Amino acid sequence: MIFNRRTITKLLDLVNLQRHNDNYADIQTDLTNHEGRITGAQSDITTHKASTAAHPAEHVTYEGEIIGAENIKEGLDIIKTELDQAIISGDSGPEAAASRYNPFTGVTHATLPDRLNEEWEQTATQLAENTLRVGTEPINILYPPPPMVGAKGDNITDDYNAIQNIFNSAPAGSSIYIPDRSFRLTNGLTINKNIRIVGSNIQDDRQNLIPLSGSIFNFDASTSIGSAIECTANGIYIENLFLNNVSAVKSNVQIGISILPFIGGVVFNTSLTAVWVSGFGTHGIYGSGVLVSKFDKVFASNCVNGFYFDNPTLNGTSIYMSNCWALRCTGYGYYFYKYYYMSLVSCASDDILISYVFSDCNTIVMSGCGSELTKHNHIDLKNVTEFTATGCLGYNGNLLNEGNNGASFLSADNCHNVTLIGCKDLDPAFGNVSIYSQYPMVWINCDFPLNAYVNNAGYNNAPDTIFGKVVNVT
Repeated sequence: MIFNRRTITKLLDLVNLQRHNDNYADIQTDLTNHEGRITGAQSDITTHKASTAAHPAEHVTYEGEIIGAENIKEGLDIIKTELDQAIISGDSGPEAAASRYNPFTGVTHATLPDRLNEEWEQTATQLAENTLRVGTEPINILYPPPPMVGAKGDNITDDYNAIQNIFNSAPAGSSIYIPDRSFRLTNGLTINKNIRIVGSNIQDDRQNLIPLSGSIFNFDASTSIGSAIECTANGIYIENLFLNNVSAVKSNVQIGISILPFIGGVVFNTSLTAVWVSGFGTHGIYGSGVLVSKFDKVFASNCVNGFYFDNPTLNGTSIYMSNCWALRCTGYGYYFYKYYYMSLVSCASDDILISYVFSDCNTIVMSGCGSELTKHNHIDLKNVTEFTATGCLGYNGNLLNEGNNGASFLSADNCHNVTLIGCKDLDPAFGNVSIYSQYPMVWINCDFPLNAYVNNAGYNNAPDTIFGKVVNVT
């Protein structure tokens, strides 16, 4: 800015004239200085607009409640000092004293760090215990831990994907809980690791063979799916579960539970307890190459075959069945091919084509088993060595009247070392004989009202002649 000074030349008071002229000179100097400062301020504003850097806290005026702070940085420094005093060194102020007190335990700690350290250790211990429980407590399929998604269990929603994902995601050795619900599935499940599946107690309509309550899987398949549950691992355990085939075409679901070879053509340590399978197209329970396994209170109804075990490659061994039941099947109640060292205890077979079939087996024991309304033989042996039946009962056998070779109680074709102890053929329907065998047998305290046909020669004695005695038939 330029100031045009005008020199006063009029005749005035010379003293005042000089003073005015000096003032004009000072004003011009001040205006020039202001012009420089305005230009610098404009430059600072332009630079500030273009800048993205924050101003230092020291340059920001502080107007808060912290005593002694003139800018933001000093305020923050004071807060940090106070926090360090309260947390690290302890503080005698009322707020710090309150924080040192734990209302849940009633303990007042010396310093806040003492309380924090103790609670951290307790929390770490609890987290470790919870981590262990995750692998031991059952996973509820309605409310599994994330990221698993729970099943609905409303018998309407297709729960296949949810349940199969839980089976896949559960760690080996874990337990999966099936609540008292009905689950609809349109596809078969696969279990490929050693897990425990535990449901609720089954309540059923025994007369109509339908489930009333408990853990129920209703399989509703529109296409063929093979097995409702396929087990392909050692150590699988299933308890308290009803598998029901409700498909419009029953053959769409061929098998209730299949137990298939895992490694080397065999599978170990399978256990089924209180399991019911009903309405499947071929087998209720199917096993191939099963070793060292247990089946207790397993029911198979309205299938072609109740229990069907074979061995296409190796012999199965050490199978134990107790309190099992095959009911209203159009084929076999129990069928075993190439199995060694197995026991059936207190098992039952009702309204079946042939109740118990053993083929190419060795060392078989039946104890306290029963068979009713069998259309052919109660017990059918083929190429069996070492068979013993103790306290077994046959009622209404050979309903189709097969003649001589269709024995009512037992037929043994090419079998050796067959022993019957305390067995009874009660009220046979048809047939000329209770027992048919090609080779010698041992009877001990048995009651067979019909004749025995043994060794192609015929052995005909009244019941009281053989009852209560050891008889070697040759």
